[in-house]
Amino acid sequence: MKQLATVGEVKSRSAAVTLINQLSDSLFIDRYTSAVFVESVLYDSNRHAIALVRLSLELPPSGLVFTTIQVVGIPVEMLYPREGDGGYIALEAFVLIGVILFSIKELTRWNTSGTRMYWGSAWAWIDWTNYIIFYVCFSLRYGSLQQAALLKFPPAPTDYIGYWGPAGTIKQWRNLLGINAIFTWLKIFKYLYRMPFLQDMLGLLYTVAEDAVWLMVLGLCIIFGFSIAFVLNYGDLLATHSTLGTSMVSLYNLMIGNVSGQASSPDGSEGFLGPFFTITFTLLTTLLLLNMFVAILVKGITQVEASPSVFTIIRRNLHNPRVKKRIARMSEFAERVSCGLCSSGVPDATEDIVEELRSRPAGPGCDNTDAAGGDGGGVSGGVGTVDGAALKRIEGKLAHDMDLSLQCLLQLSKEVRSLSHRIKHLTETAAEPAVFS
Repeated sequence: MKQLATVGEVKSRSAAVTLINQLSDSLFIDRYTSAVFVESVLYDSNRHAIALVRLSLELPPSGLVFTTIQVVGIPVEMLYPREGDGGYIALEAFVLIGVILFSIKELTRWNTSGTRMYWGSAWAWIDWTNYIIFYVCFSLRYGSLQQAALLKFPPAPTDYIGYWGPAGTIKQWRNLLGINAIFTWLKIFKYLYRMPFLQDMLGLLYTVAEDAVWLMVLGLCIIFGFSIAFVLNYGDLLATHSTLGTSMVSLYNLMIGNVSGQASSPDGSEGFLGPFFTITFTLLTTLLLLNMFVAILVKGITQVEASPSVFTIIRRNLHNPRVKKRIARMSEFAERVSCGLCSSGVPDATEDIVEELRSRPAGPGCDNTDAAGGDGGGVSGGVGTVDGAALKRIEGKLAHDMDLSLQCLLQLSKEVRSLSHRIKHLTETAAEPAVFS
């Protein structure tokens, strides 16, 4: 392994060409050389990140040449936290604490529910798969920090330090996090299923999950078989079918409607097998598998029990004794409030008249005994005249109050009767199927 000088772009390129020529002249690179790798480390000062570049040149005995370029970009702070503000480490520590707390919660549920009941639920397997992958990811993450601690940063101008060790660990960490993100966000269905109005859709997904998985397996078998057929027949003619991986990707694009680069050109350069393979694959996947998936969905819809509607839930809750007591208390409170409003709308007649009599000055020589006795003549007659007018006013206002009270009671009785009819109707029809379910 030869190391190039890193003292500028022009000098590095000229030094690289000179060194390669020297290796070729000294027969280090000859016809028996199978591969040549060129590695470099680039630093971006604007983003404070490094990029690891690996150029691979494979020279098989068949005479073909295969070139690949691998680039891995990593922020320096991910390898050396001291080079940044510690934001990555703080966020990762927060996630780790959350995973530990959720793991403790699941252990508590396991202890409470029992082993058989706890592991009988598929969500328990998904939860622990998610947590275990998280712990593996954190072990890789902190392992990369330990690997990077053994490497110097920044390196000396004349030194080459390969950061491929910690970079490879971080790449594996990212790949596992990408897979685990799917499990993490699939767990949202666990909480959405508790909402009664989403149970139909989620119940349909649970019902068709097994059939859909087997349908996917069937589709993968079809794609794999046709990929081998295209590679054998057109691997040396079309770049889209040169390898098994590119052929599978090309057939997937054909399945979703992208027909560019397929072996079905109208000039006939691919022969008759190209159009035949394309048409057969389209019939099997786009038409047959798609219709089978629709049939699975229809079958699942017929098997899923409809979730209760809003009106059904209300009618069921009316049978609850607590709800009945609350309705009775509300009716009693409404009755009191309505009667209180009717009575407080008109002032009390007797209180007004008594207050008016108390405010009047008494006549000279008149007292209660004179008003009550037979003596007193004109004074007694005057008081009797005042009492008679007051009695008439009291009788008139009492009659008015009685009319208002009777109207209030009549209106209240109508409201109570209407409310009782509604409650009776809802309780009698609670067992019937919901109109909007």
